Amino acid sequence: MSPINNYKYNGKELQDELGLNVYDYGARFYDPAAPRFWQIDRLTEAYNFQTPYAYAINNPVRFIDKKGMAPEWIIGNDGEKVTYSKNSDGSVTWSANASADTQKIGNAMMKTAYGTSQFKKWDKSNTEVSIEINKTSKSRKAHAKTKPQKSKGKFLLNKDGQYKKIKVVFYDKAIDKALGDGKRYDGASKEEALGSIGSHEVDHNDPDQIVLDKTTNGDEKKQSPRDNKPINSEVDFRREYHKKYPNSGKIDWEMPYKNRGYEGN
Repeated sequence: MSPINNYKYNGKELQDELGLNVYDYGARFYDPAAPRFWQIDRLTEAYNFQTPYAYAINNPVRFIDKKGMAPEWIIGNDGEKVTYSKNSDGSVTWSANASADTQKIGNAMMKTAYGTSQFKKWDKSNTEVSIEINKTSKSRKAHAKTKPQKSKGKFLLNKDGQYKKIKVVFYDKAIDKALGDGKRYDGASKEEALGSIGSHEVDHNDPDQIVLDKTTNGDEKKQSPRDNKPINSEVDFRREYHKKYPNSGKIDWEMPYKNRGYEGN
């Protein structure tokens, strides 16, 4: 006799004791007959345009609701969620709606386990994330920039302290210049730089880093190297990248970081 499988819809456990027939989503229980959750979403303040009992903002075709809280997504060309899977050979298979820019940044980040875990933070956050490579403008201050959504001059935050919506812009010309400017990316490949910069930008959506950026007006030179997560994430990504690809770039790539006190997270 085969064992009874109670893990059904979305892989959630069906609780059928006392005839309840609800699914355990961790944060709350989902009633498929209603269909809605029985409890209020603990992140309801971030979605006050919607009933707090709704599943996936009442749009399960577009969104997922793995834990019974906020939906998760990186937005695609069509406004829908981007999906992807990492293959056994290290390559990545993307959904058809993933933009070329999202794929390029994601492919570079997922060259290392650390970069993969960083990319997942975008994908699994309660933040709507869009990724763009700007090939015309050249940022004077940064290789990339995380641009949060504002309302009345203020950044919009979720209840978890992350931004509600961000656009992450990579400045292609500035990055190309950095590959030969004698500074920290000098001699690096474009792939290494994109993966490292992407890992850096993920941490600008970290609640602690958001507070730190606010108190220093985003000036990383005013932040303690020990406290600055984005630059330390560059170190973590590049350290693993160079172990995996030992003939890539300069042997002494870490020196510009060490000279400024960055050792990795």
